Amino acid sequence: MKKTMLACLAGAYFLTGVGQAAPAVDIAKGDTLFDISYNRLHVDVADLKLNATEIGLTHGLSDKIALSTGVTFTGDETFTLNNQQAGPFDAKIYDVKLQYKMTKELAPFIGYKKWEINYEGLPADREVASKSGLQYGLLYNQKLSKKTSAFAAASFGRDMQEYKVGLAYNLNKNCSAEINYKKISLDAHDKDIDAKGVGLGISYKF
Repeated sequence: MKKTMLACLAGAYFLTGVGQAAPAVDIAKGDTLFDISYNRLHVDVADLKLNATEIGLTHGLSDKIALSTGVTFTGDETFTLNNQQAGPFDAKIYDVKLQYKMTKELAPFIGYKKWEINYEGLPADREVASKSGLQYGLLYNQKLSKKTSAFAAASFGRDMQEYKVGLAYNLNKNCSAEINYKKISLDAHDKDIDAKGVGLGISYKF
């Protein structure tokens, strides 16, 4: 029972994801991008609806290399498991990535990620779960017009894959808003978990 619960929680947590807002591929040396996003996603195993907030920073170390870091957190959430109410739990994820601009549209990255879950189970036991390891993937951002762009991101790590696509709209030269669709596949305690849903985000360059 505990392993099943933790598997569900791990899957729910990874919904908050690696990806930040629309990926900054063509970022110049010295530029810094701040982004914040909100996601509402659904986990298939526990029929869990999850609200998650993500905050990130990306800084251009050179015209080719950028460093990004992010933190994601949830509030206290409950869900139904085996027809019983479970939780609440809270979760956090920390990640750092180093990306290399191959072209103005495409950048591979490598990095490190750690997540933590604090969980009150059934009937009143306390569980803490965590995992960490390397991550790698690709970022893509293609201009469609002067104001809009399409983006995609794929990330792979220990027992996890994440895919994200979306559209971004430039509100002005430094600020943009996005809508995205995200899918997560996770192997937790030998159980396959899928999650997907829509999110909104905003980015500011300074």
